[in-house]
Parts: sequence; structure tokens; C-alpha cells
Amino acid sequence: MLAELKHKKLGSATLVETLVALLILMISFSCGMAIYQKLLDAGMSETALGHSDRMQLIADSLEAVEAQRDVVLKFREGSYEVRYVASPQYAGTVLMRVVCVDDAGRQLAVLNRFIKMRGI
Repeated sequence: MLAELKHKKLGSATLVETLVALLILMISFSCGMAIYQKLLDAGMSETALGHSDRMQLIADSLEAVEAQRDVVLKFREGSYEVRYVASPQYAGTVLMRVVCVDDAGRQLAVLNRFIKMRGI
């Protein structure tokens, strides 16, 4: 059995194939880094993304329980102000506006969502 393995040629990647694979990998990583840098330059930081996720959760929760009154929710990182404005353009809908404000009063993120009014 050892004699059979000695004469069998093993297949492997050549140096050129390995370099081409590394080049493709480096190009894809550089594209990903460029996209990530543009995201950071646009002002969408991790905290803003976290606030955006939390605002989506708040809006989904309030829409599920059909609460349509203004409310301010306070968290450790800041507060979330939920306001409802009747939409004159679309009958039977209300604009839910969720605004995230930090302790210094700076606006961090905004979410606008049209929802259907109760009883209509």
C-alpha cells in the first residue's frame, strides 16, 4: 500500500493560483472597507444605528397595541419622543414621528411612519 502512495501524484494549487485568490480576497475586503468608511462618513455611527433599531422596536410595539397618543420614553442613553400628526394628504392615516434626543438635547435619529387610524 505504501508503494502505491509513492507513485501517486497529489494535486495542489500553484503559486500563481494562490496569488490570484489572495488578490481577489484583498479586492473584496477593500470594497467592504470603502463601504464601511462611507457609512461612517455619512454620520451613521454605531450609536445611531442602535437608536434606529430601538426606534423601530418602539414604533412596532406602539403600532401593535394601537396606542395613538403622544409619549416620551426615557432611557439611559436619552429619550424617545413619539408624536402623532394627522395626515391631510392621506385620509385615515396618521404620521407617527419618533425622535431620539440625547441628554444634551441633540437630535440623534428620526423615524417617520404612516399608520392606519383606529376604527377606520
